Amino acid sequence: MFPYYKYSDNRLSYIYIALLAAVLGWLFLILSVPWLAEGDAGCRKGAAAVTLFFSPVCHQIPGRCFIVNGHALPVCARCSGLYSGFLTGIVLFPFFRRRFLFRTPPRYILVCAALPAAAEFLLAKTGIWEGCLFIRFLTGLLPGTAALFYVLPQINKMVTRNEVRHD
Repeated sequence: MFPYYKYSDNRLSYIYIALLAAVLGWLFLILSVPWLAEGDAGCRKGAAAVTLFFSPVCHQIPGRCFIVNGHALPVCARCSGLYSGFLTGIVLFPFFRRRFLFRTPPRYILVCAALPAAAEFLLAKTGIWEGCLFIRFLTGLLPGTAALFYVLPQINKMVTRNEVRHD
């Protein structure tokens, strides 16, 4: 999957696939709530359990969550954007892997990616402007996408600390 670097057991490919599977599983849990909420009592308990699982990472204010089949997702639109953005970053990473495999981008890029979310948050908190769900989703999408380019190289450095790079 990553032929530019030759690791003894293709560890980076395994890391990448594991991270992709974890993010897809996380998003599947989020999207499963409306489907589970439509089921029998056991399924509704499952939906409640998934919602409770996400409560430590999101405020879950119903008016700020996407509604699917009449049921709110267990995370707000901004968190949905962050997680979807992380998946977007995973999809985009192979196209930029040579540049960012061992080096993270400068920090100011992550800060700039988070500025729209911070601005939208502050405008909403002060009552100046209340963004819609789509705007909240987009302001989460950008830092979520950027975050992967900081996370994956660090995981790669931890795992391949003793590996030799072959060009």
